[in-house]
Amino acid sequence: MSVAKPIGEFSVTERAIISSVDLGQDELAFVMRLYGLTEVGGFAIPTDFDERRAAAAADSLMARGLAKLEDNSPVFIADLVRLVTAGVTFSVALGISHQPRGTPERFWCYHQPEQLVLHDRSASNVERFELIESNVALSARLTTLLNATTLGAPEGAAFFIPKAVLARAEQLRAQAGDRAAHDLLRTLGYPESFLLYVLDERHQIVVVCIRLHEQNGTFQAETQTIMLIRAAQGYWLLEEDLANANQLAAQPIDANNALRHLIDLLAL
Repeated sequence: MSVAKPIGEFSVTERAIISSVDLGQDELAFVMRLYGLTEVGGFAIPTDFDERRAAAAADSLMARGLAKLEDNSPVFIADLVRLVTAGVTFSVALGISHQPRGTPERFWCYHQPEQLVLHDRSASNVERFELIESNVALSARLTTLLNATTLGAPEGAAFFIPKAVLARAEQLRAQAGDRAAHDLLRTLGYPESFLLYVLDERHQIVVVCIRLHEQNGTFQAETQTIMLIRAAQGYWLLEEDLANANQLAAQPIDANNALRHLIDLLAL
């Protein structure tokens, strides 16, 4: 028999039942509202989420066996709460988005001391939460997300590139097309395997790493952004140059090292 354990004003059951769940966005909004969560993985409660939609979401969760009503209060399956709240109680979170730039991250990995949760936002109107039970399983999922291959690294040596140069190349591409932008980068001596792909959003994977640190009783977020540029083989890794904020460090890496880099960011 499962025993209800209070969490705030609400409660969950102790018995482990699920390791993954697909939630409709109204279902997720209902859970978030009850727990006072404003955002999970870039998803916020819709401004038009009214009582009618909330009641329908509650009925849906109960019909699916993910919640039940006790003393007129919702009781959720413990695993549902653990999976959803991982999006706000993580120590490190990794957000991965494919092109185009500027769109919300479509995948999140939430690392907590005792669990790792994948939040897949790629399907329309569906939020999938999945417990990842090992580094092997994580590597398999990241390989799929990155569309990684077993090919080697791109040709060329590591280098630094000023942010202003990239901005100018992007401006040229918008105004005069790919060739003008490529000619600029080629004139400046950047590797062919880099300049052919760096401005093409179809080859860009943006990764946002968020680390939470407790300071004076409050949590402070430290954010780091990197970009993986998928080349004909392997990737170009672009990240901030710690010694000079005005430029980026670029290095060619193969698929295995790209995966290792992401796993290292998660502090696993």
